[in-house]
Amino acid sequence: MKKTLLALALLVVVALGATEPPKMLDGFNYTVKTEVDNNGITFNVYRISEAQYLDFKKTIMKSRVVSRWINRQGLLYVVRKSGDYEIMSARGFGFKRFYIYEAQ
Repeated sequence: MKKTLLALALLVVVALGATEPPKMLDGFNYTVKTEVDNNGITFNVYRISEAQYLDFKKTIMKSRVVSRWINRQGLLYVVRKSGDYEIMSARGFGFKRFYIYEAQ
């Protein structure tokens, strides 16, 4: 009985810790969406609104760039790494967004 309660308490603590947003999002408005990767693992994606794009960009500009590409619609994607998280910016004509997710 004690082992079951201990295991349950550990699962609750791990689950609560996994849903905590990254510190870099403090002071910004964001939405959270749960996604599933190709291996069936769920993860949270935090999206910064267009209104706060420039303010958030100033805070992450010194992060290391991992990759960048342009898709067929002309959107520029830049992926940066900051600690345990990857920050993907997408921008094009009238479109500016940041997506933050835990690096895997």
